[in-house]
Amino acid sequence: MLFGIAVIGALLGLVAVGALVWILTRRPTPGSELRVRPRTEQLIAQRGRVTEAIDSVAGSGRVVVGGADWAARAEHPLAVGAEVVVDGADGITLHVTPWRPPGPAGR
Repeated sequence: MLFGIAVIGALLGLVAVGALVWILTRRPTPGSELRVRPRTEQLIAQRGRVTEAIDSVAGSGRVVVGGADWAARAEHPLAVGAEVVVDGADGITLHVTPWRPPGPAGR
Protein backbone atom coordinates (compact mmCIF):
# COMPACT_ATOMS: atom_id res chain seq x y z
CA MET A 1 0.00 0.00 0.00
CA LEU A 2 2.77 2.45 0.95
CA PHE A 3 4.64 1.61 -2.26
CA GLY A 4 1.53 2.45 -4.38
CA ILE A 5 1.14 5.84 -2.70
CA ALA A 6 4.82 6.63 -3.33
CA VAL A 7 4.45 5.75 -7.04
CA ILE A 8 1.35 7.94 -7.40
CA GLY A 9 3.12 10.82 -5.61
CA ALA A 10 6.16 10.45 -7.88
CA LEU A 11 3.98 10.48 -11.00
CA LEU A 12 2.05 13.55 -9.84
CA GLY A 13 5.34 15.31 -9.07
CA LEU A 14 6.69 14.41 -12.51
CA VAL A 15 3.55 15.77 -14.21
CA ALA A 16 3.75 18.99 -12.16
CA VAL A 17 7.41 19.54 -13.01
CA GLY A 18 6.75 18.80 -16.70
CA ALA A 19 3.88 21.27 -16.79
CA LEU A 20 6.01 23.93 -15.10
CA VAL A 21 8.87 23.43 -17.58
CA TRP A 22 6.43 23.62 -20.51
CA ILE A 23 4.87 26.86 -19.20
CA LEU A 24 8.23 28.52 -18.60
CA THR A 25 9.83 27.54 -21.92
CA ARG A 26 7.03 27.81 -24.46
CA ARG A 27 7.22 30.57 -27.01
CA PRO A 28 4.17 32.69 -27.74
CA THR A 29 2.65 32.28 -31.17
CA PRO A 30 2.73 35.37 -33.41
CA GLY A 31 -0.14 37.68 -32.59
CA SER A 32 -0.83 36.08 -29.22
CA GLU A 33 1.05 38.72 -27.22
CA LEU A 34 -1.01 41.42 -25.62
CA ARG A 35 0.06 44.79 -26.98
CA VAL A 36 -0.17 47.68 -24.59
CA ARG A 37 -0.63 50.95 -26.40
CA PRO A 38 1.69 53.64 -25.13
CA ARG A 39 -0.17 56.52 -23.51
CA THR A 40 1.12 58.93 -26.15
CA GLU A 41 -0.37 56.75 -28.91
CA GLN A 42 -3.74 57.02 -27.18
CA LEU A 43 -3.55 60.82 -27.44
CA ILE A 44 -3.33 60.95 -31.25
CA ALA A 45 -6.15 63.06 -32.74
CA GLN A 46 -6.91 64.71 -29.38
CA ARG A 47 -6.90 68.47 -28.99
CA GLY A 48 -4.78 70.42 -26.55
CA ARG A 49 -3.43 73.86 -25.74
CA VAL A 50 0.14 75.21 -25.87
CA THR A 51 1.39 76.12 -22.36
CA GLU A 52 5.01 76.92 -23.29
CA ALA A 53 5.72 78.38 -26.73
CA ILE A 54 6.77 75.74 -29.23
CA ASP A 55 10.04 76.69 -30.90
CA SER A 56 10.47 74.54 -34.00
CA VAL A 57 14.18 75.40 -34.29
CA ALA A 58 15.17 74.71 -30.66
CA GLY A 59 12.75 71.80 -30.42
CA SER A 60 11.17 73.01 -27.20
CA GLY A 61 7.63 73.60 -26.04
CA ARG A 62 4.88 72.11 -23.91
CA VAL A 63 1.18 71.40 -24.29
CA VAL A 64 -1.67 70.18 -22.11
CA VAL A 65 -3.63 67.31 -23.64
CA GLY A 66 -6.13 65.21 -21.74
CA GLY A 67 -5.41 67.15 -18.56
CA ALA A 68 -1.69 66.26 -18.56
CA ASP A 69 1.37 68.33 -19.43
CA TRP A 70 3.53 67.01 -22.31
CA ALA A 71 6.69 68.01 -24.15
CA ALA A 72 5.72 68.95 -27.70
CA ARG A 73 7.26 69.61 -31.08
CA ALA A 74 5.81 71.20 -34.23
CA GLU A 75 7.00 72.05 -37.72
CA HIS A 76 6.26 75.75 -37.16
CA PRO A 77 6.45 77.94 -34.04
CA LEU A 78 3.26 78.05 -31.94
CA ALA A 79 2.42 80.65 -29.29
CA VAL A 80 1.16 80.05 -25.77
CA GLY A 81 -2.60 79.52 -25.84
CA ALA A 82 -2.72 78.12 -29.38
CA GLU A 83 -5.07 75.19 -29.82
CA VAL A 84 -3.39 72.13 -31.29
CA VAL A 85 -4.17 68.56 -32.30
CA VAL A 86 -1.81 65.65 -31.66
CA ASP A 87 -0.78 63.98 -34.91
CA GLY A 88 2.00 61.73 -33.64
CA ALA A 89 4.48 61.00 -30.88
CA ASP A 90 8.12 60.13 -30.42
CA GLY A 91 8.52 58.48 -27.04
CA ILE A 92 7.02 60.92 -24.55
CA THR A 93 7.16 63.91 -26.89
CA LEU A 94 3.99 64.76 -28.79
CA HIS A 95 4.00 66.02 -32.38
CA VAL A 96 1.31 68.64 -32.80
CA THR A 97 -0.18 70.82 -35.50
CA PRO A 98 -2.45 73.86 -35.15
CA TRP A 99 -6.08 72.87 -34.70
CA ARG A 100 -8.42 74.22 -37.33
CA PRO A 101 -12.17 73.97 -36.86
CA PRO A 102 -13.97 72.08 -39.60
CA GLY A 103 -15.35 74.19 -42.43
CA PRO A 104 -19.08 74.80 -43.01
CA ALA A 105 -21.14 71.78 -44.00
CA GLY A 106 -21.45 71.20 -47.72
CA ARG A 107 -18.04 72.61 -48.68
